[in-house]
Amino acid sequence: EEQTIAIPHNIGTFQLSMNTSEDQPQGRIDGEIYHTRTFNGIADISAPNLQEALSELKNLGAVDVTKSNEEHDLISYFKVTFKEMYGEMPLIVASDPSIIVGRNSGQSSSTEIQTINISADKPFKCEVQSISVSSAASSFDLSFMDGPRTQSIPCGFATIEEAKGAVSAISAALNSLPGIEVRLSTEVSGIGSSMSPWIFRVTFIEPVGPIPLLQSNNADIAQVVQGESTLSGSLVLSYQGEYTGDIPFAAPAVYIKSKLEELETITEVDVKRVNKHTGYQWMISFVGNLGNLPLIVAHNNIFEVQEIKITGGQPTPLGGTFSLGYLSEETGSLPFDSSAEMIKASLESLQSIE
Repeated sequence: EEQTIAIPHNIGTFQLSMNTSEDQPQGRIDGEIYHTRTFNGIADISAPNLQEALSELKNLGAVDVTKSNEEHDLISYFKVTFKEMYGEMPLIVASDPSIIVGRNSGQSSSTEIQTINISADKPFKCEVQSISVSSAASSFDLSFMDGPRTQSIPCGFATIEEAKGAVSAISAALNSLPGIEVRLSTEVSGIGSSMSPWIFRVTFIEPVGPIPLLQSNNADIAQVVQGESTLSGSLVLSYQGEYTGDIPFAAPAVYIKSKLEELETITEVDVKRVNKHTGYQWMISFVGNLGNLPLIVAHNNIFEVQEIKITGGQPTPLGGTFSLGYLSEETGSLPFDSSAEMIKASLESLQSIE
């Protein structure tokens, strides 16, 4: 991808930044905003200076910067070529609005996108829980599975309108907790007394299936509808001979990203997850690998992992050979310092191991 930065000659001090936060157009799941050093006017601007400053941004990587040959008395134009990030990137942003940044026509970048889908024949049933609290409590907090607690939420409501006005605050507080995504009903019942408390209904979007009750210091929590999911268990992903560990069936996008980037065959990916209501779809963009790439393979079984260690060396240095046996077969002699590839080839030579 190429972007052009137009800098007027009467510019003062300014910074450039790249914002790849997830909420931005073309943002990425673990994106952040990074700023260059401060430039001190047009005398501080050159292609090498811009290239050095932009290449230091952690979310951008190496770039090439060249100055346009186009002559202009008032503006200098610089072309920025992204060398390490593939796919359409957000525009570089300047702190001074007189600096104009645009995308070069015909020079946008594309990246390979692959999808992984898991699905059942029955839709998820979302768990619904109720939060009951009286006005006398004055405030309450909430937590999930002994995790962090929300800030105190006022509940000394005098009217039903005040209670309904707290729905957005309760929703925001719950959605700030790790591991859950909820939606609150705008309907609130009760009058705030001990016999008829204010009752708020919480629908869990994530996680799916039956889940533990919310926890609170002053509110009573009850299950209204038990969640159901016919999906369960885990999956394993592989790419060009490298395998992830077990991945929960409802893993968030950031978890899939971290597992894939642990593989030596993958440089960097961006992952987005879609709840299809009968399962999930993960869209994986290869932002660090170029070309027509092999497919990721999803496995619905759990692979056993075994570890082989050789120990010793004091006072006698390690040396010699060893062999490995599986069922009734045995490999040939292997050097004590065998490589992983040598162990793999020897084990796969056994008929009992695929």
